[in-house]
Amino acid sequence: MSEIEQKTVLVVDDVMPNRKLLNALLSRQGFNVLEAENGQQAVEMYQQHDDLYMIFMDVMMPVMDGNEATRTIKQLAGNRFIPIIMVTALDEHQGMAKGVEAGADDYLTKPIDAILLNSKLKAMQRIRDLHDLQEKQYKQLQAIQKRIDDEQRLAESILNAAIGNRKDSIPNLTSTVQPAELFSGDLVLQTVREDGSWIAMVSDFTGHGLPAAVGTVPVTDSYYTMSRKGLDARQILCELNYKLKNFLPVNMFMCCALLDYSPDSRQLTIWNGGMPKILVKDGNTGKVSQTIDSADVPLGIVEKSVDDFQFEVLNVNPGDAVVVFSDGLTEAENESGEQLGLDRLISVVEANPVEQLENSIVSDWQSFQAEGKQLDDVTLLTVYF
Repeated sequence: MSEIEQKTVLVVDDVMPNRKLLNALLSRQGFNVLEAENGQQAVEMYQQHDDLYMIFMDVMMPVMDGNEATRTIKQLAGNRFIPIIMVTALDEHQGMAKGVEAGADDYLTKPIDAILLNSKLKAMQRIRDLHDLQEKQYKQLQAIQKRIDDEQRLAESILNAAIGNRKDSIPNLTSTVQPAELFSGDLVLQTVREDGSWIAMVSDFTGHGLPAAVGTVPVTDSYYTMSRKGLDARQILCELNYKLKNFLPVNMFMCCALLDYSPDSRQLTIWNGGMPKILVKDGNTGKVSQTIDSADVPLGIVEKSVDDFQFEVLNVNPGDAVVVFSDGLTEAENESGEQLGLDRLISVVEANPVEQLENSIVSDWQSFQAEGKQLDDVTLLTVYF
């Protein structure tokens, strides 16, 4: 039995002898042959026989010509590959071109040569095999992608449950976390103590996506356990550093900024380990009066004791504000590859009231990036006093 045996083909021609000749040649090859007298019949027969292996289409026919029939059948077929071979006279070069434009895959010239017909059949078989392989691989990729999507949704659910919505509401503090992918390696954690003081932490794990997000689970648990037990900032940082150094692989670490505020003394204690400059806006002048540079390495890199953490202590006044952000914000790129940059961010901070800083910064970032691709997680924390 040949590879093409029992396949059904359709021969379309308004001249009966032409149909019968091609029918005979194809029948010898083992095909089951159907016939149609014009393009309209061809379309109807295609709709009735969706298992057609191939169509041989004459060009000049009444009711509906071959080009229109070819165009219609190809539209009906969608992604399914149905080879259509135009059958034309030797001098119908323009008809051949129009047939190809209509969607024909090849052509034969009249009178039909049996050897050439056999070659066309083999060529279409190779093309069909390639198309079937491509379709099979596409379906396999779809199945793989669906499995990945399902696994990511499960991972997202587990991470959300592990991290939870446990943060307290600190007065006048707002935050935004916008992941570059489904998962974020950035965190904003905050706790209000019984005496009214509060502590907040912004962290940024190396990389982004699921690998970065995994590290947020132990950090969140440890942070809330320690902060609600009343441990001070140094103890919290020391414990987080110890856990991350022993938990993370050597190529992963966590940049971090920690803010500890006491309303009684109006003192704000800040630690910056690997984060961009923290901006301090003066309530009187409206200007960025100070920047807090990173004074330490990120957490999870080297062993540290409680006394190794160095803090910046600020006396804040009513109307002052602090802006903490990840490098995904200032390194955001527009369509031209230009980065937003620190100078632009400072100009936005100085141009807007402290109550509107978060909305103003986010709006400016989104406007700047426009259609550009977000390359990294973007995290922003603003607080005013």
